[in-house]
Amino acid sequence: MRDAVSLYGRAIVDLYEEWFSLVLANLACFFCFLPGLAVLYSLIWIAFQAPETGDLWVGLPPLTVIAVLTGGPALAGIHNLTNPLSHERRIDTADFWEGFKKYYVKGWLILGLWVVVGVTLAVNVWFYRMWWQQGTQIALIPVVLFLWIMVLWLGIGPFLFPLLLEQEQQRVLLTFRNALLLALANPGFTVLVMILSGATLLLSLVFFPLLMLATFSLLALVNNRAIVQLMIRLEEQRERYGLSDEEDGRGDNGEGGD
Repeated sequence: MRDAVSLYGRAIVDLYEEWFSLVLANLACFFCFLPGLAVLYSLIWIAFQAPETGDLWVGLPPLTVIAVLTGGPALAGIHNLTNPLSHERRIDTADFWEGFKKYYVKGWLILGLWVVVGVTLAVNVWFYRMWWQQGTQIALIPVVLFLWIMVLWLGIGPFLFPLLLEQEQQRVLLTFRNALLLALANPGFTVLVMILSGATLLLSLVFFPLLMLATFSLLALVNNRAIVQLMIRLEEQRERYGLSDEEDGRGDNGEGGD
């Protein structure tokens, strides 16, 4: 727990020290994510005000597709920009656009797959919960199962783009596999990072200037530092137990792939 809180604090210091480049990149991410923000605010409004509103439901799928196509590359770009800070190196504003262009396809594939699976899991939770509320007690089992899987799936979100940059083999499915393995091997750390990131996002949705100027950069800093910290733990465990690169899959998780 202390490790997750300390890296979050360090990310805030990074944001302060490199504020000019990070604010510019954050603004670029903000505009790329405008369709996604429209989807989020629409879902919140439907949930609390008008669940019967049909027009909004019709407009959400195309907005979500646009959000993935523009937001995925933007996330890749801002993680590429902030990655050097997690290795205690200086950043260059041009790294944002380099990451945006280089990882355009992989960016929207990663974000798209994460969103599609997350929505599918949420629909399953809702579907079986309806059965359970109608008196089918056995439906509680799939509700709990899909809810647990959904939490795990949400938990790997912060790890995906940093892992893409750190891996020697920058493959999308490999990124998801490694993120799942890291989350399962470090459940407490993963949950705390997810809670801190979620709280930051919720606060930003209420306090709009924070969303425009800092949120995307701050979360990218946290995510990159989280992966570097987990990789250090992995290296320490490898040395402790005398594992070789081949024995623990180092070739898939190695550094230097950006």
